[in-house]
Amino acid sequence: FIAISGILGSGWLFSPLLTSQLAGPASIISWLIGGLGMLVLALCFAEISAILPVAGGIARIPLYSHGKTLAMIIGWTAWIGYNTAAPIQTTVLLSYLNVEYPWLLDTTAGNNQLSNAGLFTAFIIMLGFMIINSLGVRLFTNTNTFITWFKIIIPIILGISIITMHFDASHFTSMRFGGFMPYGWHGVFEAIATGGITFAFIGFRHAIDLAGETKKPQHTIPRALCLSIGICLMVYLLLQVAYIGGISDAQIANGWKNISQPHHLGPMAAIIFTLGSSWLVALLYTGVITGPFGEALVSTGSTARLGYALAKLDFLPKWVAFLSHHQVPIWSLALGFIINILVIIFLPFKGAVALNSSAITLSFIAGPVTVYSYRFMMPHIERNFKLRGLPTLANIGFIMATCIIYWSGFTTTWQLGLIILVGIIFFACRNIYHQVPIKDLDIKQSLWLIPYYFGVLIITYLSDYTGGIGVIPFGYDLVILIVFCLIMFQVAFRSRLTHKRAIHYRKESHLKY
Repeated sequence: FIAISGILGSGWLFSPLLTSQLAGPASIISWLIGGLGMLVLALCFAEISAILPVAGGIARIPLYSHGKTLAMIIGWTAWIGYNTAAPIQTTVLLSYLNVEYPWLLDTTAGNNQLSNAGLFTAFIIMLGFMIINSLGVRLFTNTNTFITWFKIIIPIILGISIITMHFDASHFTSMRFGGFMPYGWHGVFEAIATGGITFAFIGFRHAIDLAGETKKPQHTIPRALCLSIGICLMVYLLLQVAYIGGISDAQIANGWKNISQPHHLGPMAAIIFTLGSSWLVALLYTGVITGPFGEALVSTGSTARLGYALAKLDFLPKWVAFLSHHQVPIWSLALGFIINILVIIFLPFKGAVALNSSAITLSFIAGPVTVYSYRFMMPHIERNFKLRGLPTLANIGFIMATCIIYWSGFTTTWQLGLIILVGIIFFACRNIYHQVPIKDLDIKQSLWLIPYYFGVLIITYLSDYTGGIGVIPFGYDLVILIVFCLIMFQVAFRSRLTHKRAIHYRKESHLKY
């Protein structure tokens, strides 16, 4: 339910429109490809989390395969992105509520930013997220489970209602609108990239971050990751089918690319309101509130675990890793709350969204590389969940993780580089201050990240995605990226720690193996 809450946020209100504009009815294929691709990536993390269940897993997983420096870079970038999640979702929530409470937003001069009263309301809401998380993982998970039931049931009911009450199957094949695949395979892959599909599914990461507090993680984590992606894929497919069949002929008369949906709650709301059912409208508003609320609640807990992991890596001060009697990193929660306030006050909403996307993307390359490395570094450990065909699937997962970065566009990719640079400078200063020997930082094991990052940056710049100059045409770019990934995967794998060093880190963390 933690993973589902991260995947099934408020995006379901808008993603059917975005994907339809890019791929038309073939957006269904986009969801299938994107969902299955992310499932491969999740399976890589599933095997790791089953044998090494640690709090803040996104940051600490690379430690046991490639050492401190790589773990720091992965953890730092993810932590920066995580700290923008709660402010973003809180702003989205208040933006929805602004229709009923217009004092929440300042619309003067076209700002559409939170007003002073809106900011105060946001502080109270985010304080509530922190308090719920601070009272222990049981209360947090029970609250999240209650909210997530609504997040699952509401879009299912709305999707079924549209299909049964207002549905035109000819929209899927009618040549008046370009047929089933009006924009070809380019549109299908573009929908995966920029239609919100990939970024919807990366919410599965929250289950990894809380793996250290899970009973029987060797069974629970793999099931959680697989079931969450499977359930959410079915929900998104249902909504996509409902939207394609439920939209009016007039709205797609000028083609799928030119759909206009002026309703402030998104395209699904526009269809629901045409049905004239008051109880469906009430259900829609419930979904509008529970979506961002649940996602922000989960993000607050994940951010705290990630801060805890960075403190364990000696990147953040030791006090950040302090655990309360509820076994919750309370000071990490408090630090996250302070950063959330600063983000929501000083960072524009679009800037926060861009920072969130660019910062989190890098963390997913860790899964495929580390799971493959662990097979060689920990060959005799019994695995309750063992991924079959790992060499092939790990390479596919690495390609998928790189595509997440690539599809973000050149602007997001170079911003990611700045975030990495700031983290490296901070890490270097902290280690110089504490006189940590260079040999203890595992720099050699992280050097592969330099050609990897600049390679992706160059390919992205030459592509026709956001910020690119369009030198490499669509199709060829994917071939180049795949070849590059296959090479870099081997370089990263061969850069792993020695067995002795890896065992040292596992003993330090008091892990079973």
